[in-house]
Amino acid sequence: MAFLRITTLIAFALLLFVGGLIGYLKSTSLISLFTGILSSILLFISIWASYRSLPWGRPLTLILVILLTLFFGYRFILTGHWMPGGMMCIAGIVTLLCQLSCPCPCAQSSKE
Repeated sequence: MAFLRITTLIAFALLLFVGGLIGYLKSTSLISLFTGILSSILLFISIWASYRSLPWGRPLTLILVILLTLFFGYRFILTGHWMPGGMMCIAGIVTLLCQLSCPCPCAQSSKE
């Protein structure tokens, strides 16, 4: 189950990174490039922290995924376009569900 949690996070982070690049290439939006790269870097830091069982890793992951999902949901409602808002909102919901349904590795190690 931890593999599923990490895999969905990596996929979500890569989608954010690629989405930022596509936003820049299509409309020369530096904001898309900057936020895509920054949010994917923050997610990779949270993945690393969770993997190392640091106590702030999982809360950072949950906060980032929730905020990004809310942002993309807001963008979808605002524009009505499935790309990127709707797709990223669904990807965020799937990622969040995987995060909440899979056990935290640090919780497992503290029980032993």
